[in-house]
Amino acid sequence: MNLPKSFLFLAILVSALSPTIVTFASLPSQRSASDLEWKVSLKFPPVDDRGAPSQTLGGGTRGSSCIDGSGIPITPLMPSKNNFGKTVAANPTLYWYIPQNTAQSGELALTDEAGNQVYLTTFKLPSTPGIIKLDLPANISLQIGKYYRWYFTMICDFQDRAQDQSVKGLLQRTEVSSSLKSQLAGVGLLEQAKIYAESQIWQEALNTVAQLRREKPTEWEELLQSVGLEAIAKEPFLDCCTSDR
Repeated sequence: MNLPKSFLFLAILVSALSPTIVTFASLPSQRSASDLEWKVSLKFPPVDDRGAPSQTLGGGTRGSSCIDGSGIPITPLMPSKNNFGKTVAANPTLYWYIPQNTAQSGELALTDEAGNQVYLTTFKLPSTPGIIKLDLPANISLQIGKYYRWYFTMICDFQDRAQDQSVKGLLQRTEVSSSLKSQLAGVGLLEQAKIYAESQIWQEALNTVAQLRREKPTEWEELLQSVGLEAIAKEPFLDCCTSDR
């Protein structure tokens, strides 16, 4: 059977174009490639946390505790097991995961290298599990190069502080170098987060990605996973915390 010339031409044309169509269909979209690049670049490098205090849960026994001991414990959003992180801010933002609880209050204490109290505040805690944050106030100014110990406590009973559940950690304020300033100038938040992460400046890397969490949840999860916090990477942000004093 002889096919019309027009049909033969069409068949040849389709055959020639088919590999091209298949090839383009198999390539990832530009957005997917970009997302993959950011996932890799937002992995936080290992931290030198020598001198930092160990993470501990203090206070009473599980039976007397005001927190649910069956799940994830109080967890600071810090890049090392010893809860050591660097910041460039005079008054940085700190983050913790809190479990289900009936705590009467939350408390944050901050001391300098000599053990002098720099800041102390209490605040109402949500009863549901999730991530909370607390901004250090404008009248608190961490000094460049200095270390500060923080103590986050869930107060179960003001009349029996032995039941307190606490974690602690260490902050160091570091100087913004001229090179870092130059890199940060004029770039978007996601690029800033990448630069902070590469410079091992945890608090700003975390806080910057937190601002983008709703529109870019993958980057938030990838950053937490890179420092061993995958267990809380998908936990919700809770409405908290307003200082009582």
